[in-house]
Amino acid sequence: KADAGYKAALQTRPNFAPALNNLGEMAFATGNAAKALNFFQKATETQNSEGYANLALIQRNKASKGEVSMVKEAVDNIHRALAVDSYNVEAYNMLATLLYDHAKTRSQLNIARLICVQAIKSHPKFAPIRSTLALILLRQKKVTPALAAFRQAVALDPTMMDASMNIGAITLSFRDYKTAKAAFEKVLALGPKDKSLKVAALVGLGVAHRGQKDYKGAMAKYEEAKKLDPQNTDIDFNIGILIQDYMFDSGNPSQAIADLKKAESYLDKYAQNGKSRAKKKDAKRRLKNFRQLVPMLQE
Repeated sequence: KADAGYKAALQTRPNFAPALNNLGEMAFATGNAAKALNFFQKATETQNSEGYANLALIQRNKASKGEVSMVKEAVDNIHRALAVDSYNVEAYNMLATLLYDHAKTRSQLNIARLICVQAIKSHPKFAPIRSTLALILLRQKKVTPALAAFRQAVALDPTMMDASMNIGAITLSFRDYKTAKAAFEKVLALGPKDKSLKVAALVGLGVAHRGQKDYKGAMAKYEEAKKLDPQNTDIDFNIGILIQDYMFDSGNPSQAIADLKKAESYLDKYAQNGKSRAKKKDAKRRLKNFRQLVPMLQE
């Protein structure tokens, strides 16, 4: 309905920038970056502030994929957006995000933080700027203030999946499994289309179940994640640890041997193909323990 409405507006005024910009935003939201870029460029032809800010978003994404020249292009478009509308909070958010992406010093990170703080004073109900501030605070190792900022972002906009994911990750590190479980469940309830995000939420939820001693629930979430991403060795690592450390019963030797062999198969996958050196070392240590423990259980 929105698409039809904006196109009807363009029939009357072909260069009506707000309609062009919003069509671009919808194209971007559905994954068509090329179509979005075309609309944003048309919007900027009439010096539309939102169009400039969204053009900077496309360029920021290109920069994150290695097109370093796009950083300057993005900054230039942010300046154009602010020249047209000095109150454009999306432009301030994009500027802070660019600084966050490419900051090499503490002072650069601090400038990004100050941009967010000032923007929040003018636009206290704009959720994305609070999420950007939270990411900056995390990089500055200010975990508790970062968690508070993520919570503020979600309170303003409950559909912010990335903010909820970060709440889950931080509270997991605090061993606040109840809060982490709620955060990951919120992400999954929103139905993320990004497979990697859904897998991460399922694994996080599995860890939260494990922390609450619901081992069957944890296994169910890990297995659900594994179906979505069979080649993900991080899931194998989590399943192996769950079986060895939480579901293994030495009082029942025959079942214990079967469980250890199952755990061994998962941890061996990580030892062979895992990405983290520390986890690979841990997996190999556990495999060595299995080889010592199984003969003892058999005896």
